[in-house]
Amino acid sequence: MPDAERVPERKGSQWEVSVTVPTTAAEGLLNHKLIVKTSEPKAAEVPLTVSGVVRPIVQVIPAELNFGSVRGDAPVGRNIILVNNRQGTQLELTKVEVDNPSFAAEVIPLQAGQRFQVAVTMQPGLAKGAQKATLRIVTNDISKPTIQVPIQATVQ
Repeated sequence: MPDAERVPERKGSQWEVSVTVPTTAAEGLLNHKLIVKTSEPKAAEVPLTVSGVVRPIVQVIPAELNFGSVRGDAPVGRNIILVNNRQGTQLELTKVEVDNPSFAAEVIPLQAGQRFQVAVTMQPGLAKGAQKATLRIVTNDISKPTIQVPIQATVQ
């Protein structure tokens, strides 16, 4: 270990342990226990805890849209989804569609290749009752080629 990285108040040998998270790790919290085996009789096994968060490569916020209860004669309602990309790659949203004509979607680039808004608009004059749909976003990302976001509203 280089002198600049040593803990100055510790005498004797010091070692650095590097842990790499595999690219196939599931998104979410990490909390793993490791055992480092040494040649030191007083510390033959040293337990370590590795914790952190594996963030999605392409992040979609929120994961679903709910317009709530709206009047059928109310002005057009609109909700926004943010799509964020990891640094170092260029994300393209190649197609955005909603499977219910009661809703429309529009892509608004915020930062080319990195951040986008997808504005979902509810059409006016809909009949009373539950409206459900799925927003489908097609991307050029290999790990997340299609993003699906459920949409719902109740027209009163």
